[in-house]
Parts: sequence; structure tokens; C-alpha cells
Amino acid sequence: MTDRVDQYLDYVTEEWMKENEVAIENALKVEVAEQFMNKIKDLFTENYISVPEDKVDLVAELEKQKEELEGKLEEQVNKSIEAKTATEELKKYKTFSEACDGLTMTQIDKFSKLSEGIEYESNDEYKSKLDLLKEHYFTSKTAKSEGDLNSEPVEIDSEESVNSTGPMAAYSKAITRSVRK
Repeated sequence: MTDRVDQYLDYVTEEWMKENEVAIENALKVEVAEQFMNKIKDLFTENYISVPEDKVDLVAELEKQKEELEGKLEEQVNKSIEAKTATEELKKYKTFSEACDGLTMTQIDKFSKLSEGIEYESNDEYKSKLDLLKEHYFTSKTAKSEGDLNSEPVEIDSEESVNSTGPMAAYSKAITRSVRK
């Protein structure tokens, strides 16, 4: 009977060990860690090294500090991106302003609308595209004349040629008087 009880107890113990293997393993690890910590504490006290009694959670503090630094880094990266964008916009505006030299206000407005869709890689490429656009749309081709325009006077025959009716009559008369004087 004793043998049977021993066999039964061995069987129950083995089954319990299989079912609780993880818990037993963790308990052993905790026990080893506690022994290790106690040995380190003894070593510190033997060598007069003081450890504060209150528990300081260094990992949590370092994690908090890391998050703060990451936040500051992201903020600086965003500021850098904004500054770069602003610099690019200023360069684009300066190049556009230089390209607008010699244009009237209405031409500048039209030139601005035409240049909105220009895609470019560098400032030099943008400048060359603006120059090409300006040359294509805003070059003034002057008509060539054989002589100077002011060399031959214009003669007005008489007052019969002036339109003496309608709202333009007053303007026509004023122009005629100023030409004769």
C-alpha cells in the first residue's frame, strides 16, 4: 500500500509540475534575482557605498526625459522646415520681382497669373522659365518706319474734318486748337 501511495504522490507531483511549470520557473527567477540584489547590497555596505533608501524609478525618469527631448527635436525640425520654406518663397519672390523689371502693373498681374503653374527644381531654372515666359508674352516689337515720325508734320485740312456732332465734339475741338497753336 505504501508503494501505491508513493506512486500516486509521484504522479500527482509530476502533473502539478507540468501544469505550473511557468509559475515555478518565474518563482525561481525571482528568488535568484532577490539573492543577487541582496548580495549586491551586502557588497555596497561592505565597501561603504551608500544607496538611497527611497526608491528612485530611473527608467521612468529617463523615459520622460527622452519624450521631452523628442518633442523638442520635432519642434526644431518643424521650425527648420518652415524656415526653409520661407527662404524658398523669398528667393522665388526676389526672382519674380527681378523678372518683372520693365513691365507695367497690368503686365505684372498677367505675368503673375501665367507664372503660377511653373514647376522648377532650382532658382536658376525658375529664372530661365520666367525669362522665357516674359520674352514670349511681353516683348514689344516696334514697327520699323522709313523715317522719323516727327519729321513730317501732320496737316489738318479744316474744321470740316473734325466731327462736330456727338459727345466727342468738344474733345475734337480742343485737340484741334492745341495742334494749331
